[in-house]
Formats: sequence, C-alpha cells, structure tokens
Amino acid sequence: MRETNFEPALSVANAVGLDLHTLRELGGGQIPTQPPPGGTTPFVGFASAPLLLSEFDLENATLALFRGPTM
Repeated sequence: MRETNFEPALSVANAVGLDLHTLRELGGGQIPTQPPPGGTTPFVGFASAPLLLSEFDLENATLALFRGPTM
C-alpha cells in the first residue's frame, strides 16, 4: 500500500476578549483598568492575528507478507 497526504492546518495564536467591566469603562470614556480580583465574565471575544498556518506532508508505504496454512 502507498499513501500520500497533504494537511494544511490554520490555528489562532492570539485571542482577545471584552467583558462587561471593560465595556462600561470604555462606554464612560475611561481608560480600561485591570479586571477586579477573581476576574469577570466574558461578554464578547474574537480571534486576532497572528494566525499560524502549518502544512504537513505525509508519505507512507506498507508491505505485508502472508503465509498460508501448512499441512
């Protein structure tokens, strides 16, 4: 058997999110501060750059030998 395969894989290396605490500060014209201790609940998030593209080439060869039953 002979097998060849090409696999491109796109992954996001950075995620950015906003929470209600930060949105309130931005809406009030303030510079966002650090979230309160214990964090906040995410409101909206999105993926941002950098995006990573990985490409994999696979070549495989398999050989098998079968022997019939002996009598």
